[in-house]
Amino acid sequence: MSRSPRGANIWTQGKAKSLKLQDSYAGIARALSSLGLALPTVDRFVSTLAGFVIYDPQTAVLRGTQSDAVPVDPIGLGGSRLAEAVSALLVPEEGRFGPMPLDELFTLISWAKSIDVSEPSPDILSPSIASLRYMIRFTDRFMRSDRNLLSAYDASEGALYVLFALTLLFHPKVPRFFAIENIDHALHPRLARALIGKMGEQIRSSGRQILLTTHNPLVLDGLDLADEAIRLFTVDRTTDGHTLVSRVEYTEALAKARQSGATLSEMWTSGLLGAVPEL
Repeated sequence: MSRSPRGANIWTQGKAKSLKLQDSYAGIARALSSLGLALPTVDRFVSTLAGFVIYDPQTAVLRGTQSDAVPVDPIGLGGSRLAEAVSALLVPEEGRFGPMPLDELFTLISWAKSIDVSEPSPDILSPSIASLRYMIRFTDRFMRSDRNLLSAYDASEGALYVLFALTLLFHPKVPRFFAIENIDHALHPRLARALIGKMGEQIRSSGRQILLTTHNPLVLDGLDLADEAIRLFTVDRTTDGHTLVSRVEYTEALAKARQSGATLSEMWTSGLLGAVPEL
């Protein structure tokens, strides 16, 4: 293949055949697919990239009090329709949330003893609060039994972000390849570490590839870098202003440092891994 401002060509045995793209922004890979010239692996790769999205959850959207700028199915990029997506994964009679036992979910949301999805009810949600068709309800294990139901409006935002991340991991309609901006947002540092560890345990069975960004050092301590499916990258800028992405490989030296008690979070904040501002 070759491409220039004048168009693109397919070369076969030294002879060029002009390829008329639909417009100046059409990708060559997709054009090859439409001509039946792409390998099946290329078709799958292009199809996966076509579905790529970046989720950026917002607390008000997760609570159901603000509309989502991009309300895609099954869950908006800002977190809309979280209740419906959670409902599709929640199987309380079997004690699981998707493939994960509910007991494991409640290790992350330790104050809750149950979760369900229902229509808004005035006994736990004021009619003055705008809400969607369905809402998530939490049962607080520490409150009085006659006043222990909390809606997503009243629950901690950390619990909503945990549900959001795990729903993206497990829901069958979520794209196979996606990103979550600032995975640690609204999470206690220890909870963020635990969530990352849980996602790492489930990533292979989910059949997905996920990109996560963070500025929270403890998130790194939830990564099992000895697992080839889990990778850490640092993002820096060169003196020319170019973005530089480098992988932190699980080397023998890194393994020995971990065995001696050094944590990835300590290595990052001390500058050993890069991706720190020079202040």
